[in-house]
Amino acid sequence: MHVHHILIVDDDQDIREVLAEFLTAEGHCSSPATNGVDALAQLHAGLRPCLILLDLLMPRMTGWQFAEHLASSATLAEIPYLVLSAERPQMRDHERFSRSPRLTKPVHLTELMDAIDVGCAAVAAG
Repeated sequence: MHVHHILIVDDDQDIREVLAEFLTAEGHCSSPATNGVDALAQLHAGLRPCLILLDLLMPRMTGWQFAEHLASSATLAEIPYLVLSAERPQMRDHERFSRSPRLTKPVHLTELMDAIDVGCAAVAAG
């Protein structure tokens, strides 16, 4: 099994910790980010995860704003992200996040792991 590195972007510390523990138990590693600004700083410093778990409602920089920054960056646009949020999608958001899978909190961990495996496999194959 290949070890994947996942960037967890969520302002809720408990969620970051539970996701990190789950990923470790599944044989993967992770890095936490408290918001989009923190996540972009890590990415610009050279972090290259195979997937980003992205909350939408965060202070300083929302998930929507973060995704727009990713899309506009030549060096970061190829990093896939999985929207993981309690926020229900609006029609206006559908097009913005159409390239990204979306799971709603609370999430079943089996469903989450399946989505992570698919996202990371796509990067490995690409």
